[in-house]
Amino acid sequence: MLDETAQYSRLVVFDTNAIEGRYLEPLLRGETCRDLALVRACDPPYVPALYVKSFYEICQHAKDGRSFRWLSHDFGYPGGKERGRHILEQIPDVAEETLFWWFHLCEEWRGLDWHAEQSRIETHVVEGEQEAALRELQVRRDFSQWKFALTAFCERVWDVLEANFKMLTVHDTMRDADRLFQVERSLALNSLVPNEDFEFVMALQLLSPAAFVTMDAKLLTRTGLSLSLNVPTAFLHPDRLADSIAENFSTRWTREQSCARSKGGG
Repeated sequence: MLDETAQYSRLVVFDTNAIEGRYLEPLLRGETCRDLALVRACDPPYVPALYVKSFYEICQHAKDGRSFRWLSHDFGYPGGKERGRHILEQIPDVAEETLFWWFHLCEEWRGLDWHAEQSRIETHVVEGEQEAALRELQVRRDFSQWKFALTAFCERVWDVLEANFKMLTVHDTMRDADRLFQVERSLALNSLVPNEDFEFVMALQLLSPAAFVTMDAKLLTRTGLSLSLNVPTAFLHPDRLADSIAENFSTRWTREQSCARSKGGG
């Protein structure tokens, strides 16, 4: 049995852009990913891992309606915020803020008997105002169905990711508060890691996984070079994963690992 530190050293952490650009679509189709199989095939096996923050980013991209192949009706994706806006346009002069207000408010409408609501309007609302009240009721129903479908889609994404990756949370990186502060301070003073990458680079330094797989050219060619020589984590592009596994991730960064094709990555 490997101790906790050794277990972290067998992790191969995947960046959000690699998950979205390379792996999430086949995983949602129920297909086997060769790269993940290669990671697990070693003895002892490496473990594919993912920071939970990546799931949060993926959910946000689903809400925004980004152009990814995994955002497909084939997987139950009902559309992002533009779909919600389109539904709300059925109400005259609806405010833009209604989208944000209703997005969480409609959780209060789960299990609502819409037919009973319609009957109440037809019974208790004066005839001249019934049409507008019934229209708003239908919009509330359509909006709720869209929101619930979007939530179900994100939950399916979570299930797929959790089944294929070890999910890393703040509990993994905050085991030693004193060391956490030392790493943060060192990164702030002695590296050129940009703010948007600071949090997960800090986590990488704290956990020291075997490898970090990303399609982000800046991470591969700049951030990975701006860390202490004591950081053993290999920074590499998915196209170089098989070669790096064969070498037991012995090299932290090379131009070959970064891969010319990484220039197209986020």
